[in-house]
Amino acid sequence: MNLEIPPMRRFAAVALAAGALLTTTALAAPAEATPAGTHYWKYPGGLSGTQAWGSFQRSHWGSKATVLFRFNVKDAASDKRDACIQAKFWSGSSWEQYTFINYHGAGTTASGGQHSYYRGHLDIRECVGYYYKSGSKKKFKVTKVSSFRRYY
Repeated sequence: MNLEIPPMRRFAAVALAAGALLTTTALAAPAEATPAGTHYWKYPGGLSGTQAWGSFQRSHWGSKATVLFRFNVKDAASDKRDACIQAKFWSGSSWEQYTFINYHGAGTTASGGQHSYYRGHLDIRECVGYYYKSGSKKKFKVTKVSSFRRYY
C-alpha cells in the first residue's frame, strides 16, 4: 500500500488550506475595522439646537488595543432640554453604547473622551433630553434622537 500523496494533490491541499485561512481572516475583519491614524467626525445637523463633532483613533489602554473616541457636544438651544450624543461600538457580535450629555446649559460645549475595546464599527447620533429625580437618584431621559450614522 502506497501512502505517498502525488505532488499535484499536495499543492491542491495546501491551496485549499490557505484559502480557508484567508476566508477566516476576512470574516474576522470587523473586529479590526478601525482605520489607522486620527479621523475627525462631525454630525451633519441632525437635531435643532445640537451640534456634535470630535475624533477617533486606534489606541491602547494598558496592553489592550482600543478605540479612543473624543467628542464635543454644543447645546445651542435655549430650551430646558440638554444636548447629548449616543455612540455605539461594535465588537463583531454585540454593541456597547454610551450616552454623553452636555448638562451645562444653553450656549455651552461639553467635551470628553472614551476608550472602547469594541473596534468593529462606530455609530453616532445626536439626542436631547432632560434630568429628573427618581427617589434619591438623578436620572437622564432621552426624549428625541436623530438617526445613527456610521463613521467606520
